[in-house]
Amino acid sequence: MAESSGGAASTVVRQVKGWRTVLRFDGNVRVSGFSDDNSRVLTVREPLEPPGSIRSEIIDRSSKRAVWTNDGYEEAISFVARTGTADLVLALRGPAMLAIACPAADICWRFSNSRLLVVRQDGSTSEVAGRYLTDW
Repeated sequence: MAESSGGAASTVVRQVKGWRTVLRFDGNVRVSGFSDDNSRVLTVREPLEPPGSIRSEIIDRSSKRAVWTNDGYEEAISFVARTGTADLVLALRGPAMLAIACPAADICWRFSNSRLLVVRQDGSTSEVAGRYLTDW
C-alpha cells in the first residue's frame, strides 16, 4: 500500500501485513501501482516547476534500485501487470494533446493515444508497434 497526502514531505509504501514501511520517496513522487508479484513499484515524479522532465521509474522493492527509468515529456499514465511476474505493460503519454484547443483538457489528456511499452523483470523493454487508446 502507498500513502501520501497533498503537500506531504514523503510518499510511503507499507506492507499491509504488519504495516511495516518498505519504501519511502520524496513527496513529489506518486506511486502508481505494483507488479503482480509485488516485487516492483511503478512511480512517477512530477516536475517541481512545469515545464520540466517527468520521471517514471520501476523500482525493485528488495534492492530499492530502479530497474527501468524514463526521463522526458512522457508519463506512465497507466499499466497492466502480467500475472505471476514482475513484468509491467506501460501506457506512456506526453502532454502534447493539451496544446490543442479542447473543451476539457482532462478529457483530451485521458483519451489521447498512448504508446505501449513492455518492461520485463530485468528492466529490458520492447515497444508494441502503433499507438493505442487504453482503458486500463
